[in-house]
Amino acid sequence: MKITVITKVTALHQGGTELAPFIEGHGMIRAILYLLAILVSSLWGDQTLAVSTLTFNQSSSSGFEEGKKNNVSLLSTGIRLSPKIEPVEGIKEPYAWCLAKDPQDNIYIGTGDPGSVYKLSPYGELVLIYKSSELYIQSLAVSPTGYVYAGTSPRGTIYKISPEREATVFCNLPDLYIWDLLFDTKGNLYAATGPKGIIYKVSEEGTASVFFASSQANILDLVLDKDGHLYACSEPDGIIYKIAPEGNTFVLYDAEENEVHCLAIDHQGNLYAGTAAGARPQIPIVPPPPPAVSLAPPPHPQEVGPPVPAERLQEEIIMPPLPREPRVKGAEKLPPRGLAVKAPNFIYKITPEGNVRRILEVPQGFVFALSTDEEDNIFVGTGNAARLYKIDKEGEVSELLEVQESQILSLLPLGSRGLFFSTGNKGGLFRLSKDYTPEGIFESETLDARFNSHWGNITWEAKVPEDTKITLATRTGNSKTPDNTWSQWSEEYTQGTKILSPSARFIQYRISLSSSRAEATPLLERVSIAYLPRN
Repeated sequence: MKITVITKVTALHQGGTELAPFIEGHGMIRAILYLLAILVSSLWGDQTLAVSTLTFNQSSSSGFEEGKKNNVSLLSTGIRLSPKIEPVEGIKEPYAWCLAKDPQDNIYIGTGDPGSVYKLSPYGELVLIYKSSELYIQSLAVSPTGYVYAGTSPRGTIYKISPEREATVFCNLPDLYIWDLLFDTKGNLYAATGPKGIIYKVSEEGTASVFFASSQANILDLVLDKDGHLYACSEPDGIIYKIAPEGNTFVLYDAEENEVHCLAIDHQGNLYAGTAAGARPQIPIVPPPPPAVSLAPPPHPQEVGPPVPAERLQEEIIMPPLPREPRVKGAEKLPPRGLAVKAPNFIYKITPEGNVRRILEVPQGFVFALSTDEEDNIFVGTGNAARLYKIDKEGEVSELLEVQESQILSLLPLGSRGLFFSTGNKGGLFRLSKDYTPEGIFESETLDARFNSHWGNITWEAKVPEDTKITLATRTGNSKTPDNTWSQWSEEYTQGTKILSPSARFIQYRISLSSSRAEATPLLERVSIAYLPRN
């Protein structure tokens, strides 16, 4: 009745000529009250007199990225079950820094502290094949003949480990850190080092020569293309180099970020680069120990003499004490767990023609690992929130999973065996299967209705294959952060059910996904929650 009267008075006010007969029929006092109502309505709008139903709408483009994920993956099209993760038990060190494989698909893992090398057979057997006196095995490479080469920090030594697990010193370099090792098709070994930013070329006999001396402090990662060009990334200026087989070098790209940390290349020759810029704590540089073998100054070739058994080397050289802080590739740049990265980091794609564009932004993390598989999918590992991303060849980005460890440090795709990745804080090795996990949960961010509200229906859009299932539940409260003052989770809703949670200002929903078939997963695309703020 009240709204009808105001509508009538508004019409009289707009008509003007009808006001006099209205006053005669209703009296002057009533007319004044009606005019006052019109004035209030014009000042405050219709919301003071009536409230409309509102809706929260969330999808991958708006809302899902802020939620809490447990065994679910976030795609541009929605939320689905994540691939199954299988941990490999037996690694005890806090950092599993690097991965490599041999022609028989054995996997090698370099760790620290202490610097050790593990071998994982295709049948899942993990064995320790070498335990050194070094702090960290920072880089690994495997020759076509099955010998494992391990680069250490902070002594700049390359060890050679035979298939019979006999370790010798292959080469000593006058550098603290060997960030990466890489073989070319001719059997030459390249070593990326710091803190002088030099790339060495080491022959099969262990003779080292300077291949490229950069203006950077650290050359952090190396990849080769099918034509034998070597690509290298650096810090502190974030430069990517392209080096021809004969040594001619030019800058391929100078990134805005101060560090390009890792590289990968696909079968079409597209280069991918991940950055690791941001505020980080400083760790003092470790002074180098006296070299075991003298090395001629660059750029002349440097003879290191015959290999020395590792055990004998450790007996003859007095090792100075080393600090226990992880002064290794990226470790001095790892903020404490939970510290937010102030600046975003990115994945760059550089085509063979030299075109550069950003294809992924990592808003609060460092990009520590990149790899491509046989189908040219790109995998990205980050820290200090350890997340694994996948970018397919069409550019579709998926956040596959988030793990409890602080950093994903290395990636190794192995075809039908899945993707292996290693972690830091704590150190571990995991296999990402091509099967889906059977159950997963997504909890939304807290949704704010601004006022105490009545809840309407909850609806969603989804693809639910046979033998898969999606259910939703809600809870509500009047504090922004859910706590023990909030209601309990409601019963699981079916599509279009009225929300059972009590009236409140804040609401949160929970999505439960399940599948009884390893190769199938449901996909939730959108969630809508209707609510009516109290007048």
